Amino acid sequence: MIETYMNNLKAARNGYSCACLAERGEKTESNPFGFDVARDVSADDVVVLTLTGTGIAGINYSNYNGYLKRVNEYIEEISAEMHESVRSVVAVTDFGNYYSPEAARKLLALQSSNSPKAKEAQMKLQQMPLASQQEYAMPRYVQDIFERVLLERISKKGKRISAVRAAQNIRKAIIIDHCHGGHVALKLEELMGLKMNELGYKKNEQEKILKQLLVMSYAPDCPLGVSKAQTITFSSAMDLNTSHGSALKDYLQHYDFGIAYFPDKMGNVFYCTQIDKRGIEGNPPPVYKAIDPNEWFDQMFQDRSDDRNYLGEHEFPGFYKYDNMSRGALQMRTYMRRIFKNALLHALKQKEEDFTPLPSIAKLATDDTKLSRLVFFRAKLSGYRLWSNMQFQTKLLRRKFKQDFITVSLD
Repeated sequence: MIETYMNNLKAARNGYSCACLAERGEKTESNPFGFDVARDVSADDVVVLTLTGTGIAGINYSNYNGYLKRVNEYIEEISAEMHESVRSVVAVTDFGNYYSPEAARKLLALQSSNSPKAKEAQMKLQQMPLASQQEYAMPRYVQDIFERVLLERISKKGKRISAVRAAQNIRKAIIIDHCHGGHVALKLEELMGLKMNELGYKKNEQEKILKQLLVMSYAPDCPLGVSKAQTITFSSAMDLNTSHGSALKDYLQHYDFGIAYFPDKMGNVFYCTQIDKRGIEGNPPPVYKAIDPNEWFDQMFQDRSDDRNYLGEHEFPGFYKYDNMSRGALQMRTYMRRIFKNALLHALKQKEEDFTPLPSIAKLATDDTKLSRLVFFRAKLSGYRLWSNMQFQTKLLRRKFKQDFITVSLD
């Protein structure tokens, strides 16, 4: 059982973090959910790795199983077209005693933004016990995930392989992350770079190999635009649970724009106005009513894993359709499904003697119809207009504040 496996792993780590891979299999009397430790993932496997949010304290196995169920539903639909198997695993994590995921996300955000507070945070980190310093530098659980999914794709028996072969192996891996999972994906990318340096890959080879790794991030709580992999972000402008607040996101919260694609700003980002259609797109605003505190408390802990009626701005939908989704959110879901499907079908076609690089995002996000290309172009144009308008308004505000400051100074 996975609980026994993780308990033994935690005991052996003496307080350091750890992770294992889990997958869904046959349901048995002793394992009614069919959720258990995954068998080894080889470099030849086409694999989808799901990196989840932190959830509640401790290891919530039901939560991990729910994430995997959402992803697997669509994988089974796609792989049936190719009549080939796809490995689908989720990283089950224990953060240990020396590491806080919230603090780790905050530290990375400060470092990425070159904030003056980054040095102060780094000094505080240097005053922590050595175990904490090691965990924040590169957590053991990230190393566990890397060794089980990515290491053998760039090396064999501790030695480098050809750059083309490594790129092909990496092309067969797709990462889907949510919330803290976006942070984990960046740390995996960092560790992959360190390992490729150690193995002797040249800088240009490393860049080409990393570009074959497709990372699909849903509402990631991490800095945007710093990934060197092919990362595509999907998020609601009204998602207030992520700490990567930016001028663009703040600006978008004032407009009902449906969906917009920003290819160069903060990476490749698809934003929708909001997930919930209430109050936008001509729909009436939500109606709030008084609720008994005990009833509210019970609802907080209800299992909504199969509830297709309501989806919050930050919740992971997988590839499901929910009744309360706005038109913008439905369009974003269409892009999630299409990009994932095209990337997965492309990975399944990879043969050792016939490597083809990951297609462009424009090709992944569209099909063979003119309509899909037109709709994608409109989303891109919408992003360009919103970004340009924000830049223009920012310049006007700066000019106004400067003039006001000069006037006050003269008086």
